[in-house]
Amino acid sequence: MPTSPSFFDPSSRRRNTGKAWLRRQWRNRLSEESAPHSRVTPISSRRPKSGGSSPDLPPLQTPRASRPPLTPPVRLAPPARRPIPSELRPPLQQSRSASSEPIPPLRPETFRSKRPRRSKRPEPSPVNLPKAAVRPPRHRERPRERLQRRSMPSALKPFLYVAQLSFVGVGLSAIAGTVLSMWTPSKGDLSASQADGSSPGLESQTVAARWSPELSLGQELTTLETSLQQLAAQYPGLTPGVSVVDVATGDYVAMSEMTAFPAASTIKIPILVAFFRAVDAGKVRLDEPLTMEAQHVAEGSGVMQYDEPGMQYPALEVALLMITQSDNTATNMLIDRLGGIDRLNAQFREWGLTETTLRERLPDLEGTNTTTPQELAKLLGQIERGELVSMRSRDRMFRIMERTVNDALLPQGLGEGASIAHKTGNLRSVLADAGSIDAPNGKRYIAVMLVRRPDEDERAADLIREMSAMVYDHFAKPTSSFPQTVLVAPTVTEMQQAQRMGR
Repeated sequence: MPTSPSFFDPSSRRRNTGKAWLRRQWRNRLSEESAPHSRVTPISSRRPKSGGSSPDLPPLQTPRASRPPLTPPVRLAPPARRPIPSELRPPLQQSRSASSEPIPPLRPETFRSKRPRRSKRPEPSPVNLPKAAVRPPRHRERPRERLQRRSMPSALKPFLYVAQLSFVGVGLSAIAGTVLSMWTPSKGDLSASQADGSSPGLESQTVAARWSPELSLGQELTTLETSLQQLAAQYPGLTPGVSVVDVATGDYVAMSEMTAFPAASTIKIPILVAFFRAVDAGKVRLDEPLTMEAQHVAEGSGVMQYDEPGMQYPALEVALLMITQSDNTATNMLIDRLGGIDRLNAQFREWGLTETTLRERLPDLEGTNTTTPQELAKLLGQIERGELVSMRSRDRMFRIMERTVNDALLPQGLGEGASIAHKTGNLRSVLADAGSIDAPNGKRYIAVMLVRRPDEDERAADLIREMSAMVYDHFAKPTSSFPQTVLVAPTVTEMQQAQRMGR
């Protein structure tokens, strides 16, 4: 007889859950047959229908007082179990021995519809697929070919070594040049160190070497000089001193250039240079407040003389008023701030200016402060080259000098498109103007003209204007030759001569 599956097997329980009620019926029936008197019969079923007493019922109980003592109940032995017929035995029930444990109650189980499990289809092999469906592997291992380094021919190795050494040499030379440029002081640093007077002897020798005519000047412009001398001869009683220098070539014109003239307000040019040298050296700040005292107030040109003593002005504004409006009060304030007259004269000597001397405060009506046309021209040339002051201070100086209010002398001889940075001077005995001019053709030249005159002779202004126009025509002429058919506009000199003849 085949062995039935275990009762606690989940698969067998699923198959036999539908017949659980049958097993319970059989269990109840077996228990009734084995113990017929242990079953409690309802009282209603035990009463006889005829109204008589039922033999199954106990007798009526007497009152509590007459009751007999209770006797312990007698337990009857359970009858022997009868064997179950084979035809009534469930097919899946296993035979159990008497000593086996009772069957545990069945767990409630919900019926589920059994679905056939899908069998996993085997993946098609690339052999059964068409060629289009077969994909190559993503990463295909390829045998790595070892690159063989080609050896350089022995004949080219020396050239390679030479090229490598040349590159190394260029790099080392660039580094060495940079280091040497950092160690070597520049001209601006040298001028700043010279501003404090640490080495006056070396300073004077260096500046004197720069000021030597052999180094700073070129050829003499004899044609232009002859024309200027002929023009000066037309103004008897006037003694002009002229110094003109081409900034690019150094060519020059000199007329009484070494003669000392009263400087008038042109002495303010070297004072301005001393001011910006102190700024470069860090001794003076541009925004430093300067207080105007009573001893600074001076008559003559300028508007600061009308302010009350005790007012303060920025240092740069004081320098601006000294040049643009030729303010004498501002000049006296800067003289005291820079150390006084003696300190300024010492700096002039260090720069190589032997005849440029400051003797009196402004206004110098007697003309005791002196200078020469050559020294003023060389000073402007040195400023142009950035030898005395830094390039930044040089640009500030020229911007200040371009704003000079009085434009009645040198600017009147310039043509259209020219620019000038200059400073004028006016006394009863002298009339002067000195500046740097830029022509429209790119030429730049320095012109210094001082005219000694008797008792404010107005002809001195005309002489300066005509000489300025003659010099401008020389430097502003076209650099290229024009055809003869082209009409050239008349020069400034020709126009001024025509005006004079028209008078």
